[in-house]
Amino acid sequence: MNDKLIFSDGKTLYVTLESKVRNWVKWFLISINICLYSLPILLISITSKTNNPSVKIGAILFSVAIFWILTRPTLWNIFGRESVIITKENLSYYRDFGLYKTTIQNTKIKYGISVFIENELAYEDEPYIVITFCELSLDDEYNEILTTSIKTPEENFEVIKEHLNEIFEISQNNYEFSPN
Repeated sequence: MNDKLIFSDGKTLYVTLESKVRNWVKWFLISINICLYSLPILLISITSKTNNPSVKIGAILFSVAIFWILTRPTLWNIFGRESVIITKENLSYYRDFGLYKTTIQNTKIKYGISVFIENELAYEDEPYIVITFCELSLDDEYNEILTTSIKTPEENFEVIKEHLNEIFEISQNNYEFSPN
């Protein structure tokens, strides 16, 4: 369902989750995009002799709508990659859609980070989860920073917790949080 790269140098935790979709699904999604983008191109080529700007504007708006409604999720399913970088002071993340990346979002960490399993599902009899990263506050409340978009095998949650405990110098006492 996904490939992952989880690495820590003792001070920084790097988590990269990649969307993995079967090849036939990728080709199907690419084919749909090609067919839909050929419609505005065909429309422009047919009406190019009339020099009617409203048809060209309509074709451009149709192309933009195709991009926002269909191509963005398609790019995510084909090339999607989510990167999270955690230090004692900061949590940063961005999403890579293959053709473009979102801007890096940075969140200062004041008191610590907590990680939770958001939801679970089974894929080929293996449990997959969505992970939520929260910031701790003084009054023991959790402020959600990020919920992963890519489901990952359950053992990755344990690896992330171990690395967070190492970064925040917490003994292996089954804490579900890493105080700063």
